[in-house]
Amino acid sequence: MSNDTGYQLTLKHASRKTLEALRIFVTAVKPQLSEFVLQMQFPEKMEDQDRLKLLGIGKWSEVITWADGWNIGKVTKDDSVYILNVNAYANEGGTSIWISGKDGELADLLRRFPGLVITGTFSDDYGSGSLKGLEKIHEKDRIEADVEDESLWEYENEGKPYTRATRELLVAARHAELDLKRLKRLIHEGADVNAWWSEAPFIMSLAEGELKNPEILGKALEMLLSAGLRIDCADGLASGSLVEIADILRMSDSNTVIRRRMAQEIAGEKFPKIVNPEEIFKMGVKSKNITGIFAAIFLGVSIQKLGENCSIKDKSWLVRQGFLSK
Repeated sequence: MSNDTGYQLTLKHASRKTLEALRIFVTAVKPQLSEFVLQMQFPEKMEDQDRLKLLGIGKWSEVITWADGWNIGKVTKDDSVYILNVNAYANEGGTSIWISGKDGELADLLRRFPGLVITGTFSDDYGSGSLKGLEKIHEKDRIEADVEDESLWEYENEGKPYTRATRELLVAARHAELDLKRLKRLIHEGADVNAWWSEAPFIMSLAEGELKNPEILGKALEMLLSAGLRIDCADGLASGSLVEIADILRMSDSNTVIRRRMAQEIAGEKFPKIVNPEEIFKMGVKSKNITGIFAAIFLGVSIQKLGENCSIKDKSWLVRQGFLSK
């Protein structure tokens, strides 16, 4: 399992010469050593410890590095201590090389450069926190960390700050950790259910995690529509998610009412009196109005089946809109 981890580190030493040597080692020497070792071919059945012994090392972090993930500044002085500020990245999952931990790259640096002091913070797929010794100590879960990370929000909503509830709604949905209890609380706290994050509408991330369950998704949509959810079929990102949502809802007979409500929300006044899904589909095709197509999808029509009876011109339009495959 992957675990993308970003570090903001401060490396301190009493000697400028030592930090300059460390900088050269990390940015120039170790990347070449790493490239050389990774190209070596060992017998397939040779045990990992035997490979290490053959190379005369105790851990792979001594010779392999996340070289592309290290961004090191210049050595500066603060009173009697010299400092290097470092941004680093590693995928600390599975059998990959870690930066933290007793077998990681930081441990190797401490061994090579006695007297080095390392402090810093991190953020990963599970949250954020600080280093204690060489170990990561989580202080916030990933939802709380993203909600409070201002760098993730400074360009959102045309510079107008989102409320904490809206941020949590967007983050929880994106991380597939939105459940009915949290959704109910966030709506009560005034979360904007029509908000966007990273150029994607909230609804695009809705059908994830617990909300992939048809019954639970149906209840979530009831809450969201009551909270003022607007559905923009013209937005390409949202439209793909709408098809997925409709497919999930159709898996349960208990979602008939919410499917019809979604269809009505989508169709609005354009198809006010039509109750026959096939008629809505035909009107949508005739008027080249995708809202009719989406409304029909929520009401249960088979686009593939009805598309077979369309003219060549109408089929081409359905293909261009993404409803039919070529």
